[in-house]
Amino acid sequence: MKINEIVLSDEVGDPKSIQNTAYIGVIDAEGHFRFINSRFSSSLHANVLNILYKTLFDFVHPGDLEACKHAIAQCMLTGKECQFEIRLKGSNYKWIKWEIRRLKSEGGSVEKLLLWGTDIAGGQLSDQGAGRGGMLDGHHYEAILDRLGVGILCQAKSGAVVAANKKTAEIFNTSLEQVHRHEEFVELWKTVEVNGHPSSFEKSPPMIALRSGQTQANVLLSIPDGKSDRRYVLITTEPVFENDPSVPTFAVSTISDITEEKRLRALCEQREALFSSFMNHSPSFAWIVDQREQVVYANKGLLDYFRTDETILNQPVDRVLPDSIAEAAHEKHQWVLENDQPHSSILKSSLADGQEHIFHVTTFPVNGGDAGKMVGGQAWDITESYRAKLQLKKTNERLLYLSRAVSEAVWDWNIETGQVFRNQPLLKMIGYHDEKPEGLSWWYKQIHPEDREKVEKKIAEILASRKKAWEQEYRFLCADGSYKIVLDRGFVVYQHNQPVRMVGSLQDISEVKQLEARLFREKLKKQKQIAEAILQAQEQERTRIGHELHDNVNQILFTSKLYLDLIKPVTEEEQDIKIKTQEFIVLAIEEIRKLSKELVMPRLKENGLIRCINELIEQLVFVNPFQTRWVPEDEALVESLDFNLKVTLFRIIQEQTKNIIKYSKANHVLLKLSVSQKPGTQKKVHLLIEDDGVGFDARQTRRGIGLSNIYERTGLYNGRVELRTEPGKGCTIRITIPFA
Repeated sequence: MKINEIVLSDEVGDPKSIQNTAYIGVIDAEGHFRFINSRFSSSLHANVLNILYKTLFDFVHPGDLEACKHAIAQCMLTGKECQFEIRLKGSNYKWIKWEIRRLKSEGGSVEKLLLWGTDIAGGQLSDQGAGRGGMLDGHHYEAILDRLGVGILCQAKSGAVVAANKKTAEIFNTSLEQVHRHEEFVELWKTVEVNGHPSSFEKSPPMIALRSGQTQANVLLSIPDGKSDRRYVLITTEPVFENDPSVPTFAVSTISDITEEKRLRALCEQREALFSSFMNHSPSFAWIVDQREQVVYANKGLLDYFRTDETILNQPVDRVLPDSIAEAAHEKHQWVLENDQPHSSILKSSLADGQEHIFHVTTFPVNGGDAGKMVGGQAWDITESYRAKLQLKKTNERLLYLSRAVSEAVWDWNIETGQVFRNQPLLKMIGYHDEKPEGLSWWYKQIHPEDREKVEKKIAEILASRKKAWEQEYRFLCADGSYKIVLDRGFVVYQHNQPVRMVGSLQDISEVKQLEARLFREKLKKQKQIAEAILQAQEQERTRIGHELHDNVNQILFTSKLYLDLIKPVTEEEQDIKIKTQEFIVLAIEEIRKLSKELVMPRLKENGLIRCINELIEQLVFVNPFQTRWVPEDEALVESLDFNLKVTLFRIIQEQTKNIIKYSKANHVLLKLSVSQKPGTQKKVHLLIEDDGVGFDARQTRRGIGLSNIYERTGLYNGRVELRTEPGKGCTIRITIPFA
């Protein structure tokens, strides 16, 4: 391997002029040396030939190895100059600032990098007399400083940094090189606060110590950390005297980062404040006693209840609490101390007011740190609630006996516990046994899916609105798989304006509902019979009038026309009158013929509904300018409809097409007839009549005879008419009629 394998470019400069002040080397991407100057080799304490068979990474401090590799990789990848600070083994781990850049090679394809390093501390150590037996004597001082967990800063009388470790640079959020550069270090102090006040380099603790010769101990500094927060440190500066005991030669500072400690202290203070606030506002009585049962803490609730103050602290517990309570508390404290487990119990005691009070007491072990084991306790005065529960228990027992004595289906829901009691008649009604007691959620699941939501919503609304009673009908799934229709009635019991239980009864109304349904069907049947009778009477009357018009009135008009033909006009005027009269008679005969044809019942029995509608459509197409699209569906089902229903459908189509001819000015008309049936529902016939005419405002237009007839005929079959129309947007009528 040749040492001078690389030729430096002009931009590097003359190596001889800088080799006494800089470390210069050339390496490849793997870190192998291709060139090294004499200062670099002497700092590594190895000859050049030995170094060339090693890599740069063999001489880097283990803690800086990753940073070194990363910088070299970035330079190779981007081609840009990189700077980094690392320590080398051969230089006793002295901090060196390195600049690295890619070099152009003469021949060959191996990429090479130029290393240019300078001492971060420069020559300050020797300049300030560090090698003359002062406190900075020692070949390995930098290695020692870097092993410390705090920042170490040594400054000469002028304030110039003689030595500093890496931790100092980290604390000031800068590089070690900037710390050693006097001007930049002075600028850093402009961003530092001392004891909460803006500072400067001259007001810094080290400079004060150098001027006054007095130690500056535990001064609080606040330093920006490069983000939105600040770093808090404590600095202690000791002045060092050498020849003149009145004039410091150096100032040595130790800098401790207390940011985390300060955060933890603030957190502790916050938690202590939260604890005190919570305990003092807690309705319970809280206390802590030590092993001698002296009170070390008592919250405001306890002090107020027993009408005392904080003078009871460090007093025996039997001087704080009444004798009956103190004696019971003593037993519980001792039990917790011996077993190191929490303990809970109910305590009854008569106080000075002569009344018996009931307390729910919980004691538990507390870790007192250096003070040893302690016992904490909390107590609640549950006298009122305890008595209420006893009364409620007695009431429950009476209700239980009463429910067994009555024959009605009764239930009782304890809202606080969620338990539901159901008596024997109720369980017998639904077919379930009392061996399987179930809560409210089980009951909801047995309700028919279509009724479940309305029942849950009803109960929730009752409880939210503080109402006292409710009732609801719904279908309930019994044990045999059948549904019963039940009437559920409930009554809500409140305590302190809060619902605590709900009592009610269940009634099987399935038979009543079946009778109501049967009565409703009979009513519908009668209504249908009446409707059919009305329609038949109407059709018969229409047919009679149609025949009368065709056979009688038309014959009279035709005879009148014959007699008119016999008249011989004398003048031209009389001739015109005769012609006009003949035209009117012919027009009247034609109109009566059309009217009689509409009035006469269509031949649905012989031709069927589809064919009759087809004939009607053909007449519309023949005499009107619009196009008619007729879409019959399910023809077999349509023809199987009841005769009177088919007559109704035909008349509805006839009425609406007449309206379209008179008013719509439409270009296109759509007629659609179909039959549908969803599972579990009644069959329905659907009729759609749609046009693209001028339309009208249904809210302001009076319903004429034609539309009234459509609504009336549909209503006789419990059908529904849906009319959609707007001016300029045509008219759509949807008819839906249920049928058996």
